Amino acid sequence: VIRSEHPQIISVLLAFLDPDHTASVIKGFDTRLSSEILLRMAQMEKINPEALSVIEASLGSDSDLSVGGESSTAGGPQVVAEILNRTAAGLEKELMDGLIHGDPDLAQKVKDLMFVFEDIVKLDDTAITRVLRDVETRELALALKVASDELKEKLMGTLSTRAREALQEEIEFLGPVRVSDVETAQSNIVRTVRTLDEAGEIVMGASDDLVVE
Repeated sequence: VIRSEHPQIISVLLAFLDPDHTASVIKGFDTRLSSEILLRMAQMEKINPEALSVIEASLGSDSDLSVGGESSTAGGPQVVAEILNRTAAGLEKELMDGLIHGDPDLAQKVKDLMFVFEDIVKLDDTAITRVLRDVETRELALALKVASDELKEKLMGTLSTRAREALQEEIEFLGPVRVSDVETAQSNIVRTVRTLDEAGEIVMGASDDLVVE
């Protein structure tokens, strides 16, 4: 329905979808178009409801877009960051390169809001322990295949001796693996981190933040 629409219209429509859904849709477009859509989405603030009504009418019965209130807030750097966090590492890099080419300053804002697999090293041990409770050993082994030594040591240090040995055995047992499988495993773990953060069970941030009682 939307593939042939102008990038601005596509960006408006996708801005109202769940980030997981938008990330899935973005994969179906050419990378250059996807980058342009995300750039326009990052630039959004408030959308005139009359404009939304026109878009809704033009799409006809195929659209399930609902319009309400005097103005609708959608898009922005945070939304684009959440979408990119849900894409495979390879595609994420291509899309980010497109954003940088279109608007370097805005791209930096999006990048600052993103949380990638290697950022797990910034979590404290308590948070990492909580995250690993929801991650299967095989998926963690896959994710660590191309991880930095610093992150590997950080994660290993939070495991019991038995769990650490089991993980090391799993990594050795895996042998050669596809990059896409590693990227998927890393994306799934990042999603787990974000879910726990949103639920208030962990805090995604620097461990040297001030704490008050």
